[in-house]
Amino acid sequence: MRVVTLLLIATLLGFSANEAKAQTTLNPAALTEARKIVEVLGAIKTFEQSFNGSVSDILARMNPGKEAEARKVAEDILLPELKSLLPVIAEEYAKLYAQVFSADELRAMGEFYATPVGKRIAEKSPVYAQQSMALSQGVAMGQLQAILMKNAEKVRARGLKI
Repeated sequence: MRVVTLLLIATLLGFSANEAKAQTTLNPAALTEARKIVEVLGAIKTFEQSFNGSVSDILARMNPGKEAEARKVAEDILLPELKSLLPVIAEEYAKLYAQVFSADELRAMGEFYATPVGKRIAEKSPVYAQQSMALSQGVAMGQLQAILMKNAEKVRARGLKI
């Protein structure tokens, strides 16, 4: 579980940066609108909430009997460094939006998020994203061992270890 969580954090940190760097030319108008969307959706707040608990939990699990000290180290040392990356992450998210959507589409999204329903969605998005990730992770992790055991022979037949 610890490895899976570490991989998830690494993926979250690396995915948007790598994808955004693959694109060399971005429409400046789309990027401007995308930055607004990232802000209004609270994408960075969601990301920060997800790693706040995860980093502390991972370090605590890696240090049985020293959980309190591990959480303190995470809070005092690791999390501040991660938080310093938030502006970089926000910019990478904006680049990703600018790659996927046109400036006009992003502008329309911004107009939608200015409506009462849009504001409500933006307000609840961080909570929803965090809870939906935990839900899907919980379901998947809860079934992973059974799935692996059920398919162990098929995996081994392909020359892989399980």
